[in-house]
Amino acid sequence: MKISPCAPPRVLLIASLLLAVALASGCVAGAGSVAHRSGDLDTMLAANVTSTARAAQMTVVQLGYTPISDRQGAGHAILIVRNPAEQRLEIYLQKVTPETTRLKIRLSPPGNVTRQNEILDMIRFNL
Repeated sequence: MKISPCAPPRVLLIASLLLAVALASGCVAGAGSVAHRSGDLDTMLAANVTSTARAAQMTVVQLGYTPISDRQGAGHAILIVRNPAEQRLEIYLQKVTPETTRLKIRLSPPGNVTRQNEILDMIRFNL
């Protein structure tokens, strides 16, 4: 059986493409990492939902946002606000464990990754 000299580069190319797809989709994001999916910032915080919701509320007040909706339930919270320019900010919290919360930040219009990271940093500071 004759082995083509092009086989190893093909294997490397396929492996590289699979890794790139996995990284782009956020499949390899570990705990504590920040992923941006479909314009949303998505991360885990080492705090319970109640504390994280309180920190998120403090953050939006500090940033001058006007509350539209603030709903909290057992293990989840949703905070929707607008800034003076009528841009919408949505913060979703979901209990993962008693001391771990999944946080998702969505800005409208989407795409301002820098602003999402600033909001995340302020929430972490307020925890």
